[in-house]
Amino acid sequence: MLRLATLNRTYVYEDFYSLPALPESLSEKNEWLENVPIILKQIEQNSIPLEDITTILPLDQSRIYRAKHKLKNALESLSNSLTSAIQHQKVTQQLSEDEIQDFYQIASDSIGREMKWITEVSVITDDEYKSCNKFNCVGRIRQLMPAEAFCTDKTIGYVNFKESFSAATLYSFKNCWLRSFQYQPKSEYRVFPENLDKVFQTLRLTDKQIIIGFHFNWYNAYPQNLRKENEYKFKSPDNRLLYSLPGDHTVEFTNTVIILNKSDLPKLKLLDPPSTLKDKFHLKCINKQYKLYASVIKLSENEPLLNEYISSGAYLEKELKQMALVCTELDAQILWKQKIPVVMIKVLDRFIDSGNENLSEIRPFNAD
Repeated sequence: MLRLATLNRTYVYEDFYSLPALPESLSEKNEWLENVPIILKQIEQNSIPLEDITTILPLDQSRIYRAKHKLKNALESLSNSLTSAIQHQKVTQQLSEDEIQDFYQIASDSIGREMKWITEVSVITDDEYKSCNKFNCVGRIRQLMPAEAFCTDKTIGYVNFKESFSAATLYSFKNCWLRSFQYQPKSEYRVFPENLDKVFQTLRLTDKQIIIGFHFNWYNAYPQNLRKENEYKFKSPDNRLLYSLPGDHTVEFTNTVIILNKSDLPKLKLLDPPSTLKDKFHLKCINKQYKLYASVIKLSENEPLLNEYISSGAYLEKELKQMALVCTELDAQILWKQKIPVVMIKVLDRFIDSGNENLSEIRPFNAD
């Protein structure tokens, strides 16, 4: 289990109980450390019959027990040396630039995919709109992670953590954007999917309006002759354009259809983080198109942040020195025109939802 190739030749012949030289790699040190309890357990349980031992080593029983005791002490000493060496190496080893850049690339690509559907109905703008209602939209993480995850040498494998951090950034940003639709003054209706086309006719919709389904399957409304234009667009049998975008259960924005004038769609103003945040967390722009910022900071090399986390009392200092702080920042404002007509339709499920439709309350869109 322990690699005898690292043993000095004189240890074998002259000093049976001296510790072997420790391996250099962090992963191999950890493998040795995991094997020590297995060997100790075998020694304590006398898993090798005494007669077999005496065949291999011509020793009397008392000397065998003394040898076992010395071996146990040597293994415990080895365990302590390995633990100390692993902790020291976790603190001192440098972060891998390749690992950090890989995280940046994954985060940047994730933002690109998510913003693709958001910008279908929210145009990015640099203009100032003083008379708009403004909603802050923030995607942000400040997550502690074992620093070795961003190093070449690791004790264990770390899987999909970069994707998880990217998804967490997008999750909060997306929810802020979805909530802005809920905050708008609106006419609200409840209908079953088979009656949606009738609702659109009653609303007297024209090409000036846009219909957006959030987490809604348009095939439930049009089981036949529904045409898929692309990932986000469908055409109804009467050639009406229907958008299909993700929603979210946590903000109760599923099976929901929003209707408003195309000219009233919200705009998205992307923002750079404040300079104080950029300086504190060493944020760098990793996606210029969407102004996504990120950083990976080794706490043992950043005394102010290390002391800040120590003072929180949530972690021990020796643990924090083995940690890296992963930061992302995606800031924007959602700009909505004031006093615009909006219709929100909750599409009911006959097997889940209770209550009745309110078709009789529907009035033409834009009607006073």
